[in-house]
Amino acid sequence: MLAPGQTCCAKSAPSTANSNVSTTNSSPSASDSAPSAAVPVAQETTQEAPKVPPEQLDSLVAPIALYPDPMLSQVLVASTYPLELIQLQQWLERNKGLKDKALVDAVSKQSWDPSIQAMAALPDVVKRLADDIQWTTDLGNAFLAQQTDVMDAVQRMRQKAQGTGALQSNEQQRVETRVVEEK
Repeated sequence: MLAPGQTCCAKSAPSTANSNVSTTNSSPSASDSAPSAAVPVAQETTQEAPKVPPEQLDSLVAPIALYPDPMLSQVLVASTYPLELIQLQQWLERNKGLKDKALVDAVSKQSWDPSIQAMAALPDVVKRLADDIQWTTDLGNAFLAQQTDVMDAVQRMRQKAQGTGALQSNEQQRVETRVVEEK
C-alpha cells in the first residue's frame, strides 16, 4: 500500500545503478501533496494511442471481411481476448472427440469470455486466429480503439470484392446486400 503522496510505476524516473523499480516521491515531505504527485502520471496514462490509418485497417480486416455479419462480429469481439483464443485452440486440440452438445457443455465450464466459448463451434477460425496471434492481437486492439473505423474498413473491403466480381452468389454461398440506414 502506498502512503499519501507516493506514486508507483511512473514512466520516467531517474535511473540508478542500484534500482530496478521506478517509483517517484518515495519519502514524502510535509510540503508534498498527493494530487500534484499523481497528476503527471495520470496525464501520461490518459494519452490516446495513435489511430491506425484506413489503409492499414483495410489490410487488417481483409482476411475476415467477407465473413457473414454474425460470424464477423463474433471474431472481432473474440480477437480482443488473444490469450484466451490460444487457450481455446489448445483445449480444442486436447478435446477433438467432443461434438455438438458435448462440446458446448464442456466449453461452457471453462472460465473464458462468452465470445471465446462461442468460437469453439468454429475450430477452423479459431486455428486461423491462434496461428497468427500478432495479427489477431492487432485486430483486437484496433477493434477496441476504433470500432467504427474497423467496421468502415470491412465495408470498404466488401465493396472492393463486389466491384471485382468476387462477391457473387453461387451453389456454395448466397450473397445478400442490404443498405442499413443510420438513425
